[in-house]
Amino acid sequence: MKVAILAAGIERDPDYCRAQLQAAQRVLCADAGYRLARKLGVRPDAVVGDLDSLTPEEVAQLEDSGIPLHRYPPEKDQSDLELALDLAATWGAREVVLLAALEGRLDHLLFNLIAALEYAHRLGLRSRLLSSVGEVFLVHDQMEIVAREGWTASFLSLEGETTGITLEGFRYPLAEESLLRHHSRGLSNVVRDPVARVRLRQGLLLAVLLP
Repeated sequence: MKVAILAAGIERDPDYCRAQLQAAQRVLCADAGYRLARKLGVRPDAVVGDLDSLTPEEVAQLEDSGIPLHRYPPEKDQSDLELALDLAATWGAREVVLLAALEGRLDHLLFNLIAALEYAHRLGLRSRLLSSVGEVFLVHDQMEIVAREGWTASFLSLEGETTGITLEGFRYPLAEESLLRHHSRGLSNVVRDPVARVRLRQGLLLAVLLP
């Protein structure tokens, strides 16, 4: 099952966001992601979080809506997005797409780029951060990139060294090579083929695709 999670950030293209939501079996809002859902005219399957980013009027409307609400105190050890990932996992999700998570507060952006994606991976969820301005995902073994010819692709090692990296279908291919976290060798490659492939033997890569 594929679950779309609306975060509390910004999405500049409402039609893009609606298309991603329609492609999912269930929709889940993390805190103020509920505001975006209302703006898009989408009724989520649940809302989770401490609701500190919603106005009292919005909270009252949510409570009257009949939408399942999983509310937590503000003094908690997990972010609203992590709580949403936990709930998606209990639903039996195998894939999650995180929307409205690539723009907004810098600290939230950095945590979304790394912590949320890795947390989803630890839960056994295949996850991607999607936006009209780009896509971000983790590669921990292998991944196909489909229909992204001409897009810029950058790969950052999230460990000291990620080894055995093979890139096929890119302008600058690699064959069983390594990327170091403190080097920029993986920056600004280009997807060349209709289906490009990324494989690695050990480590973890953060992949960033930009149209």
